[in-house]
Amino acid sequence: MFFSKFFVPAVALLSAAAGVFASPIAEPAPVNALIEKRGGQDVYNACQHVYDSCHPHIVKITPHAPTVDVVAAVDAIVAVFVQAEVDLAVFVGVDISAQIVAIVNIHIKLLTELFLALKACVAVNASILAKIDIVLKAYLAILARINASLCGKIGAGLPILVQLYINLKLTLCVSLLGLLNISIGINL
Repeated sequence: MFFSKFFVPAVALLSAAAGVFASPIAEPAPVNALIEKRGGQDVYNACQHVYDSCHPHIVKITPHAPTVDVVAAVDAIVAVFVQAEVDLAVFVGVDISAQIVAIVNIHIKLLTELFLALKACVAVNASILAKIDIVLKAYLAILARINASLCGKIGAGLPILVQLYINLKLTLCVSLLGLLNISIGINL
């Protein structure tokens, strides 16, 4: 009698617990699987956000804008690109083939506006160009990791005037700054 009073409820409790613990629990979907499921639309949205965030600052870079305003606008643009690098890093390996044309068009529009504004501005100096060059290289590297052909398509779509400006001004200024840093280091 004593044995049955404690044994039957204990067995019932253990069998119920075994049923609960043995039942399969759905694993939450990994974040990458959710990103891949949505595809390139999220990459497109992130790139559109970069353009929408940079455009108000690009408009401030006018031909006769004071250097202080240009530096503030460039610093804001740099901050947008740095945050975009972090945001886009989760999309590495995601298939964006359905959105690639739209993503390329956004970047062509963004880079064309940015470099035409920089070209027209009198207050742009080598340090401003170096900031833009460094942040754009890192940003384009993330885009290249998402899709290897993306940067080539963006570069091919830029107007010739912008391509020449990038090749002449940006590369030359960064090279000169590198040489100045080396010569300053030697003189110290």
